[in-house]
Amino acid sequence: MTTILGVECNDQDDQLALISTIPRFTYRKGFRALQNENHSFTITSDTHWGCCIRCGQSLVAQYVKKLLMKFPKYYNSHFPKRESFLSLFNDTPDAPFSIHNICKEVIKNDGHEGEWVSVSKLSKSLENLMKPDFPIYVCENSTIVIEEIKPLFTGESSVLCLIPLMCGFKKFDSRCFQTVVLSVTLPEGIGFISGHKGKAHYFVGVSSKFFYFFDPHTTKKYVQQGSDQAILFDPKLKSMKINDISPSLLLGFAWDSLDEMMSTIECMRKLKFCPISIVDVKSETVISANDDWDIVEEGEVIPSFEASFQEVSLLSGTMRLRKLSDIKNEIKNMKSSNESESEEPMGLAFETDFNKSASIPSEEK
Repeated sequence: MTTILGVECNDQDDQLALISTIPRFTYRKGFRALQNENHSFTITSDTHWGCCIRCGQSLVAQYVKKLLMKFPKYYNSHFPKRESFLSLFNDTPDAPFSIHNICKEVIKNDGHEGEWVSVSKLSKSLENLMKPDFPIYVCENSTIVIEEIKPLFTGESSVLCLIPLMCGFKKFDSRCFQTVVLSVTLPEGIGFISGHKGKAHYFVGVSSKFFYFFDPHTTKKYVQQGSDQAILFDPKLKSMKINDISPSLLLGFAWDSLDEMMSTIECMRKLKFCPISIVDVKSETVISANDDWDIVEEGEVIPSFEASFQEVSLLSGTMRLRKLSDIKNEIKNMKSSNESESEEPMGLAFETDFNKSASIPSEEK
């Protein structure tokens, strides 16, 4: 069984249809020069250094898409004249989530444009970029503090939660598998970024042997208008053996309600091993850590990922898995509602048949 962003895919047709709804970002060239720092040269491409930022855009795009589908009034109040939510990520300074604006926040967090960004620095940069317009919570020291998140739930918007996490030192600690997999098997999961030593990937799915991801390490022409956005669906889905992923991770969840958050937390609490601490109130004594530390020691290897995957599937509850038909109905209903309530077309920009450019990796034995 393959699960992609909380949807159980029974065959290749299901997988192709689902993949066609997931935008994924890659390196770009030719965009307007970044003007955030003084350089002796102009930066008009993020090739070789922007992969983690591009993965961050992919993660945020899933959140914004969910916001549009579940809370259209909130979305419209912030982006009333956008023809597509994908335009929010154009490679132009006026796009809210462009590489230009993300780099501005990276610099404020002691980073530099033109240099690779770690997942912990990326998470703080996204938090600063999205506040106060969007409810976002970034876990510090791999800890979820429930009382800090509760005020973010107003019933008007989904809450974005980003969890920077170290799952081992040089190699991925297999004990963390069941925690990581929640970000791609639960309906509220929006995937995770695996980034280490100058390379990052955006992961969206899992099976008993493989994680499935999109690779941002391809350079395309910059995106500045709707006609350019089809390339956001070009990258092929790739597979990676579960124990080959980087131990430096950024998990993403988009919670529609406090109950949904508590359901995710309950899943984490039931795991035999979870590298995420869950507390009601923040402790006065906090040990600082970042994604260069060996936070989780390499431990015993679990008997098989197959058994672990089955266990976490049961724990998550198969009744919570969405069906592909549910997603299609959500998009259809959202479009119908939009046509009757707004003169400005928003849409999810899925009018084109992106299935032609999608592909499913074959699982190597």
